[in-house]
Amino acid sequence: GGVGDRRARDKGEREEKGDDKLGPPRKRRKMAEEEEVTPLVLAFQQYAKSLTALHEQRERLIKASRDLTNAGKKFVFLLHRTPNSAEGMEEARKAMVSMQQKELRRLAEALKGKPYYEFHRSFSPGFQEYIEGVAFYKFKKSFVEYTEREDEKIPDDFAPFILTYEELCDLQEQAGVQIKVDYMDYLLGLADTTGECMRLCIGLSAKVNSVDVHACQFICAFMRELYRTFVALPSPSKGELRKKVATLTNSVLKCENALCTMDLRIVEQAQIETNS
Repeated sequence: GGVGDRRARDKGEREEKGDDKLGPPRKRRKMAEEEEVTPLVLAFQQYAKSLTALHEQRERLIKASRDLTNAGKKFVFLLHRTPNSAEGMEEARKAMVSMQQKELRRLAEALKGKPYYEFHRSFSPGFQEYIEGVAFYKFKKSFVEYTEREDEKIPDDFAPFILTYEELCDLQEQAGVQIKVDYMDYLLGLADTTGECMRLCIGLSAKVNSVDVHACQFICAFMRELYRTFVALPSPSKGELRKKVATLTNSVLKCENALCTMDLRIVEQAQIETNS
């Protein structure tokens, strides 16, 4: 007991003399209050609030971009499942309008009043996925109309099958959604469309008949035209566009290989029927 009393007495003497490094609790609180009102502390508190608000805005845009990405992927899957008919494309059109009115509008509201290019990287992936879906819809709709005409000739001009920058902006205006379309986002989204065209061609190549052979030839010619267009761009070797062009090259090769395999199966089938 004596040792404890002596320690407490020594501590009290140190506090009275001011030898305690931190000072008594009341003095420490007073020092903290004085520090809180200094201009430097206030400035850093303001910086912290600004950074927190910036982080929250970026998180809202990232979430809206992810929702748009998921909606775009579902829309592309729907296009693959949709039959090649006017009724099927009408169903796809309604799904596209729903995506514009929900996920795209939510992104536009999250971006409203904010610097576009300051937050561009936060929402660009979702916007590219949306462009890919709309461009694939435009291609498949034009492709269905082309096949219904039963035209056996591969067209020389594929411009009617490609979603233009102006058409993309017009679709957004019709939906009442105001989002600036960056040219690079448009090109990257359009380049991604070729992957879906390749999957469509691979699916058709599993069948062996003259109609599907002609459809595969058409898709392959369309992808070659897109490939020539992207390669002719002034700077196809920079950044993401370079990767997209490399992927586009592989997609064209896969389509050509599938078409070659399809032709061989037709020849083999004809020989079997002749021998039998």
